[in-house]
Amino acid sequence: MSTTSTSDSQRFYLSPAGNDASSGSADAPWATLQGGRDGLRRLRAAGALPEDSAVTVEVGGGSYPLAETLVFGPEDSGTAQGPVHFVAAAGTHPVISGGRRITDWKSIDHAGQRCWVAELPDVAAGHWNFNRLYVNGRPRPRPRLPREGFYHFTGLAGAVPSTEWCKGPDCANFAPGEIMSWRNLSDVELKTYQLWFETHHRIRSVDEAAGVVHFEAPSLGSLIDERGECARFYLENVFEALAEPGQWALDRPAGRLFYLPHPDESPEDTEVIAPRLETLLRVGGAEGQICGNLHFENLTFAHQTWEVPRHVAGYIQAAYGVPGAIVLKGARTCVFYGCRIKHVSGYGIEVLAGSACNTIAACVITDAGAGGVKIGHEETRPHEPAVGEHWIPELSVPPIETTVVDCQIRDCGHLFPSAIGIWIGNSGWNRILHNEIAYCHYTGISCGWTWGYGPTRTVANRIENNRIHHINHLETHSDNGGIYTLGRNPGGVLRGNVIHDISCYGYGGWGIYPDEGSSEFRITNNLICGTKNAAISFHYGRDNLVEQNVFALTRSEHFGLLRRESHRTAVLRQNIFLPKEGPFGGVWKIESLTASNNLFSTRNTSPPLFVTASRAYCAAVGQNRDSVVADPLFTDAEGMDFTLRADSPALKMGFKPWPWKASGPRPKELLPENFAKYRRKYPLEPATQPVLQIVLSPHGDWSAMQQAGGGSFGVTIRNLGRSIWKGTVRFEAGPLKVAGRPDLTRLQCEIAPGEEVSALIRIPLGKNEGTFWLDAEPTGDCGVPTRIIVWSPAESEWPIPSINEVASLDDATRLLGRARVRRIAGGENPVTDVRFGACKNGLLIEGVIYQKILRSAPTAPWTGTAWEILSTPESGARQIFLLLDAETIRVSRFKPGTSKLEPASAVQARQSAHSDGHRITAIIPWEEFGLTACPAKLPFQFLVDAQPGGSSKVSQFLMFPLRYLDAPIKTFLLINPATS
Repeated sequence: MSTTSTSDSQRFYLSPAGNDASSGSADAPWATLQGGRDGLRRLRAAGALPEDSAVTVEVGGGSYPLAETLVFGPEDSGTAQGPVHFVAAAGTHPVISGGRRITDWKSIDHAGQRCWVAELPDVAAGHWNFNRLYVNGRPRPRPRLPREGFYHFTGLAGAVPSTEWCKGPDCANFAPGEIMSWRNLSDVELKTYQLWFETHHRIRSVDEAAGVVHFEAPSLGSLIDERGECARFYLENVFEALAEPGQWALDRPAGRLFYLPHPDESPEDTEVIAPRLETLLRVGGAEGQICGNLHFENLTFAHQTWEVPRHVAGYIQAAYGVPGAIVLKGARTCVFYGCRIKHVSGYGIEVLAGSACNTIAACVITDAGAGGVKIGHEETRPHEPAVGEHWIPELSVPPIETTVVDCQIRDCGHLFPSAIGIWIGNSGWNRILHNEIAYCHYTGISCGWTWGYGPTRTVANRIENNRIHHINHLETHSDNGGIYTLGRNPGGVLRGNVIHDISCYGYGGWGIYPDEGSSEFRITNNLICGTKNAAISFHYGRDNLVEQNVFALTRSEHFGLLRRESHRTAVLRQNIFLPKEGPFGGVWKIESLTASNNLFSTRNTSPPLFVTASRAYCAAVGQNRDSVVADPLFTDAEGMDFTLRADSPALKMGFKPWPWKASGPRPKELLPENFAKYRRKYPLEPATQPVLQIVLSPHGDWSAMQQAGGGSFGVTIRNLGRSIWKGTVRFEAGPLKVAGRPDLTRLQCEIAPGEEVSALIRIPLGKNEGTFWLDAEPTGDCGVPTRIIVWSPAESEWPIPSINEVASLDDATRLLGRARVRRIAGGENPVTDVRFGACKNGLLIEGVIYQKILRSAPTAPWTGTAWEILSTPESGARQIFLLLDAETIRVSRFKPGTSKLEPASAVQARQSAHSDGHRITAIIPWEEFGLTACPAKLPFQFLVDAQPGGSSKVSQFLMFPLRYLDAPIKTFLLINPATS
């Protein structure tokens, strides 16, 4: 058989003019990629290809339409010494297309305009449907109502929205004329927007007279948006709205495609392509089978279609259920280099469980219906919403370990705007390096898929040197960031990224957004500027290091921390803060953060952190130590040049500039023509670093330690990584007036992968009562500073009076008049005054919320103006909401053990006017806490959802009113029956 050979490779050829039955030689090329794959299989079966021989299939220029998904299985694998390459011929741009060219047009008149019509029998037969169309290489729009912007539902048609996701209303009210009984109504797609997701509805029926539309599936959410309004919506594929040149509509039952051409377009010289295949390329095998060492280089993949099933309304986050045009499942050490993926309805590339060590380098993904690269979970089925229900922590599975480097991901989210540029699920050891992500509608990069502090496989992910910009620039969604994270991420690194121009619809618009439970990240050497909201905003988490970053020119609050807990969320040191306007942000308990050696550029005369504590107390506990207020002296911050001048005070305080201009992809002209040369020029270091995790555990509570004359702590240092860690862990206790010097201040370690070292530390305690802590910090960059806090009884218990049996709310008001008033404030602004009492009947509460402008949210009271009582007795957690709503008060609770909200009918409560806000009085029976009688102690957390001073401006861009609490989450409410 005639082939062209080199010393280390056998070369074959493809051409659109070839023949799949030929030899694949230069003179007799194959015609399709399926033909090339099958030709190599025949050669292997005949013994004509040595096992370790590299094979190259050179793909000539032109279009290669796919009749079906191109599948490579285990039998198509190469080896590490002899990979199999499918590469574009030099100077050509071959296109592997999942579409079909539409040619048989007829011209008709449509409302006085030229219209082309094509008959598509496969569509009429139900074998084909598509939601995108491409004319001369450009996507064309379907008719849309309204033509620009959105409608808003006017009500929920009597539906009671559920607080459970995916169980929202299945009907809604609309204004006259917005929805009609159009032709082919079942083909119209109604898309709603709420919070961080969109819902895709098919219409079951319309009652025009009543102004009610009924959906085929319940909505994902309540249809009440983050601004407290009924949700936005628009409609697509309305045939009656087909009116502008360039628009098209598909009449699916009739199998007819309508297109309104531009004046300069004619059927003879216009290429119209409709996508046909849901998957263009699949690499992998059946469960447990591996396909490896395949390289695809400088090829273009285009024209994939996918739509949400009619009985599904969409996906609650990140468009996780939308598949990729290219799917890797059971693929190992495969490479996509220099490829272009465009004109697709879903994600560009999807990497699923069973895959490992694949590389996506120097690729361009553009014009995607969803996002760019989707890296799934290391186990579970492809599109499951989360991992908690199916994840088996003890199961040993290989990390997905995908590298995405030097890629450009732009112009995504056309069908599924909640999709992510690069999404990492519950997966570890991935590297996202030197990419550009821009013009996506929700979030640039997302990492993690567990909520809170549960077990995770999201370990040792590195997100470095990316340029992320113009994210959510059209302000369609909320709760978004340039980089978004979830859950624990041991060994997680966000470093060297440049993030700018991040916006939002209602709230969000953050540069880096560590959401629920985000922990153990090193967030270093990032430049974040020009965000609508905070440069970095934590929801809640623990043990994060934020160091050597530039946070500049944010347009509202500058730093965010939504929820304070009984541990430290982050360490902030050697950062530069340069707000453009607005408040610095947030009201934080001093234990939530440790800040030192930062530079603040502000009109204030002192660093604007920890506004709940005095400057004297900050100094006593080491907060804002060595921080300065000064102009950092950037060369031209407004012009996006953040080079520090030689006389910058930041340099004097130890800030070390990094080459931020080198973020993003390396210049295209510097990229070699193939992956072998690229790997030599830009070596990819193996992911073998150690990953350190430090666990501190106190032996007993504050009282027991005081009685013992000192505190004892167990220390465990684990190496979750892949190489030996050698270094030192330093220990320090504080504050000095409460805790003395630990008996062990330095611990030298050498820990092999999977091993751990333990130690015992004792801390002397002084006579002063007060919260104290133990800090542990390792040398190097393989771990993060860790802190354990021990709360003193004086700070963790609220004594309240015992009162005789109370018959009415008037009795409660009269008897609580002797109780101590406790104030919760936001800086200088009072938020709430509250009194507590205990009686035989239950817990008594009375007080004032200093908020004249109320925010009502009956389906999600935590987003309204409310008091929350979160208790954790032995009988299980209880959460009760007292929501102010116009002239009344709504009392609700979560049904124990569920996320279902229901009325708390046994609670007596009332609301009355107050000169500076609203007064609340309530009697909460002990049964609401799962108790049968007045307890001695009740674990609780008291929260207030409100805006200081009753500001209505803040609520325009926050999902939540600011949440205030007067105690850490592990607080005990002391009920003392002896107190009169």
